[in-house]
Formats: sequence, C-alpha cells, structure tokens
Amino acid sequence: MTQGVLVLVGGLSASGKSTLAKRISETMQVPLISRDEIKEGLFDKMGTGDRDWSKKVGAASYLMVYTVIEVLMKSGAWIIVESNFDPSVDSEKVQEIMVNTGCRVLQIVCWAEKRILMKRFQSRVSEGQRHPGHRDELAEDEIFARFEINKAPVLEVEGEVLQVDTTFPENIDYASVIHKIHKTLAGQGDVSRGT
Repeated sequence: MTQGVLVLVGGLSASGKSTLAKRISETMQVPLISRDEIKEGLFDKMGTGDRDWSKKVGAASYLMVYTVIEVLMKSGAWIIVESNFDPSVDSEKVQEIMVNTGCRVLQIVCWAEKRILMKRFQSRVSEGQRHPGHRDELAEDEIFARFEINKAPVLEVEGEVLQVDTTFPENIDYASVIHKIHKTLAGQGDVSRGT
C-alpha cells in the first residue's frame, strides 16, 4: 500500500496559515482540509453562541478532522491540513495516527513578529473578516497571551519541520516553499498531483 503523506500547516492566530495552505494546495494540486471551514460549517448548522460554545464546536471540529485524516492516511492519500495546532493536545493525536497508518508527516509552521500578529488579529475583528461564531472579539486576551510567548507551535512528532516567516506576505518565496516540500517528501510519488 502507498504510504500516506500528511502536511500540517500550523501557527498562531493571524499568522497566515490559511493563505499559505491554499497556495500550496492550488500549486501542488493536493486536497486541503481546513479545520476552520469545518468549524464554520458546524456553526451554520448548529448555531452560534458565546466563547464557550465556540470552544465546544472547535473540539467537535477537531474530532471530525482527525477521523478524516486517519481514514485518508490508511488509504495512502496525500493531504494538507491547516489549523492552529496545540502541541500539548495535537502531538499525541498525530503520533497515534502515524502509528496506526504508517504515514509520513511534514509540518509547515507559519510565524510572524508579535506586533504584526496583533495588528492582523485586531483588523480581522474590527472588519468582521471571520465567521461570527468564532467570537474573536471575546478572545483577544486569550489570543494575545499566546502572542506573548512569541513562539510558533511545533508538534512533537517525527518528521521534518519547515518554518515560514509571514511577517511580510509579499516577501514569501512560494516557489522555494514548494521546492522544499518536494525535497522533503522526495521518493513519495508524484506529489505535484497528490499521489
């Protein structure tokens, strides 16, 4: 059976994860699973509420994401998953999938200067750029506390880690990022077609 390949695109809030993941997915023609899109679909079906409700829906969305990942990795698929992964929770879950399926993992971690992350987050809230179910306007203290750590979250799992500085998006060398993905995953089939 073909070995599955799991590319995890993570980072703090407002670090440019979604933009980078979509660009990689489109360029390499590899399916992308966005945890936020699943969460927002649940909001649309189940309704929105306070911040605690947002966290409950978030937990449900993670359960769905990991269930789908495991099924796809058992089939030998090549996928990209984008989310704000938490090493204290997600390292164990990804490791379990690796053991159960034998897949390979590549982490792409987005990061930016703290002042940039804060500005982006505040703009996102004031301009209503995200689904209202997230209740970002109630999460500022929580999110800013994570920015104070000023460290991109990296899962403690076997595999390569590629750090991408998104402080100035116009300076991101997407071709170089794609090249590094190909190089890291060399020998895993024609990744440009997701096989």
